Amino acid sequence: MTTIAPGRTLGHAALGVLVVLALSALTRYLSAAVPALTKGTALAGIGASIEFPVYAILLGLLDRRSSSRCC
Repeated sequence: MTTIAPGRTLGHAALGVLVVLALSALTRYLSAAVPALTKGTALAGIGASIEFPVYAILLGLLDRRSSSRCC
C-alpha cells in the first residue's frame, strides 16, 4: 500500500509528477537543440558530445535543490 508523507497531499504528488514531466521534456529538447545551436561555433565539439543522461542529471540536481528550498 502506498502512503503519502505526513503533511503532504495528493496535490503535492500531482505537482511532483508534473515537474518530472516538464523536466523530461526540457531534457529531450536540450539534447536535440544544443548540438544544433552550437554547430559551427567553438563549442561545437562539446555541444555534440553531451548526451541525454548529462542533461537529465543536471536538471534533476537543479530541481532537487530548488524543491528542497520551497517546500
